[in-house]
Amino acid sequence: MKKLIFVIISCLTISFSFAQDLRLMVSDIQAQSLSSREILVSWQLPAVSAELDVSQLSLFLYRSQQQKAGSHSLDGMEPLAILPFDTTSYTDTPSTEETFYYTVIIAPLAEADIPEEAPQYLVIPDKNTSVIGVQLLPQPLLTKELTQEVVQEKPNAATGMRNTPLPYLKMSLQSTDIPINPERNPVNTLGTSEKAKVKTPELPAPYIFRQEQEAENVGEDFILQEIIQNQFKNEQYDLAEQALRDFLSINHSKDATDRGTFYLGETLLYQGKYQQSLSCFLRVQDRFPDLTARWIQAALDGYQLPVIE
Repeated sequence: MKKLIFVIISCLTISFSFAQDLRLMVSDIQAQSLSSREILVSWQLPAVSAELDVSQLSLFLYRSQQQKAGSHSLDGMEPLAILPFDTTSYTDTPSTEETFYYTVIIAPLAEADIPEEAPQYLVIPDKNTSVIGVQLLPQPLLTKELTQEVVQEKPNAATGMRNTPLPYLKMSLQSTDIPINPERNPVNTLGTSEKAKVKTPELPAPYIFRQEQEAENVGEDFILQEIIQNQFKNEQYDLAEQALRDFLSINHSKDATDRGTFYLGETLLYQGKYQQSLSCFLRVQDRFPDLTARWIQAALDGYQLPVIE
């Protein structure tokens, strides 16, 4: 009888521990390629009780080329990074263009090796391990090479002069400030008898970052999400522009500021304010080099002299 009671108590203790350990697992892990050099991995932390000393816990991030699942799938692997418990994202810079999957587990810092029977180290697809492989974005064409070709171009045989960019276009490329003045309107200097018109460039489809598509956001992410969901997605670009300028006038994290600046560039581009739009994209070109390449090109296509008919 005593043995039976002991077995029952042991089973209940193990079940309780198992349930407690399962809660110590991140969820909603996501991996998104930012550029030809960076992949952003993000996740949600579990809710913990006030009695739990989280200072003794760390996050172990793993990168693999195959999907992971089960309690032994990480055996023998070295973590890509060991992060503080309150971390919710990590920017990876892999050196190859393979397809990658990411896994995050919670463990005491001293236990870098994966115990064989610890239920908190279970790897569950789409919870604490990604199920969709992600690759680095393709390397864009370098605009510097094109610029050098123009600079080194030989003089025109007929005129003896080099073909150089227009002065105001060159100035706009050097400035990274967001202008306040209205767009420069093309002027027909040949008289009213001839019509001048500007070709409409082919604009990319609206781009929305994953953070603004999350179900639950707080703080600055919530404010930016509201602007995108209420004005930007409804094509109320004038209202979105004003809301984004108000948002950017207040100090925010670099990540939120960069996303807000990119969204402002989109709203300006869709309103035909190509010069201002170009300035926005140039400000975040280093942060999102591959993403901004086509938007910069669209702004340049729109910012041109009128075609005279």
